[in-house]
Amino acid sequence: MRDKQKYLRDHCFGNLNLKDEDIKFLRMCVDKNTTPQQLADYYATIDFENLSGQHVCALAELSTRLHYEGVPRSLNPRVRGVVRYYRMMNLGQMQDFHAFLKICNRQGIDVMLMKGGAMKGYYKRNGICYMGDVDCWVRYEDFDRLCKLMQSNSEYESFVSMPHLVLKRERYYVEAHQFFLKENLHKNNEAVFWEDAISTEIQGEKVFIPAPESMLILILTNIFLDAAEGDSILKRKWMRWITDINTILEEHQVDWDKVLALCERYSLGLQVKTMLGIFCDIMPGKVPEDILGRINVADMTVKKIPVMLKRSAAHRMGQQIRRKKRFRYAWLMLKYHWNYHRYVSEKFCLLIDLFTFPNYIKKMWGCKTWREWILYIFRKIKNVDSRKLS
Repeated sequence: MRDKQKYLRDHCFGNLNLKDEDIKFLRMCVDKNTTPQQLADYYATIDFENLSGQHVCALAELSTRLHYEGVPRSLNPRVRGVVRYYRMMNLGQMQDFHAFLKICNRQGIDVMLMKGGAMKGYYKRNGICYMGDVDCWVRYEDFDRLCKLMQSNSEYESFVSMPHLVLKRERYYVEAHQFFLKENLHKNNEAVFWEDAISTEIQGEKVFIPAPESMLILILTNIFLDAAEGDSILKRKWMRWITDINTILEEHQVDWDKVLALCERYSLGLQVKTMLGIFCDIMPGKVPEDILGRINVADMTVKKIPVMLKRSAAHRMGQQIRRKKRFRYAWLMLKYHWNYHRYVSEKFCLLIDLFTFPNYIKKMWGCKTWREWILYIFRKIKNVDSRKLS
């Protein structure tokens, strides 16, 4: 077990590429005693022009916390501009989400914020967040009704990318999910996340955010899969998940028994233990010493490591395919989804997986028949050719 986890961290998640200076910066971000001189020394070691969006966002937030003391004079206007940009972007995104939320509340559809949108509820006032869209989750039984409701609304451009509903209005996106966790694609038993959810309001409209324990599970399982997707994903996400987890641990009394129970219930021990172990290496002392040892990693989950690696390899190869190999792209896409299906399956058995794969295709792509599935693949090939591979 230990050897397989070590292999996973060294090979699958080697693209985290956390250098000593990165770890030092992350610790500065979470340390309430960071001084302006430490910030000035850090600015002297970096090339501001070539930082990733996540890095710039975290650096700007730290600079704001220190009232811009320690920011070089030449960069001061740029850093202040970054802060204003993210604040206005976040404001616009949440304002657009408010319009969507209002529609849902009028129809009696409960909405729970996820990912960056949910973390806004954990930040202090005016905290900035790097968000490409606003992710939310609705109850499984409400998802089809929401799709029909929003597709008939002329204010939104909408398309169902199962199991998500993607909505666009002007420049902002809302993505409504049918499942709280990707690993639960074959399960409809996620009601426990609603039971512990925190009810709050956005401009008078009711919305839910996950409980601290649920939020920890969501962040760790998402980054586990994202890390396996390749460097392009981690350039955006490698930093924020560390500071997000730290924010939750510092601002809330986390019930670790509940976290362990969720891991056991949904067979998430491998994902949570791997990523929480990386977090503990970077931020020692934040998590009780006995927690990692108490997380149970099921044998079935360990068997899925090679499947997950095949899925990741197909994803990376698919990103590099050229136009003339578009049918190979279709094969890689099928391979990716077959392995993803096996990764999220409840029973790690080839015969059962063959039987349940059509149901997976229906949930992921909305294809009810093999004919619809074949047509979907050809549309996907055409879309990839015109948008990405030209």
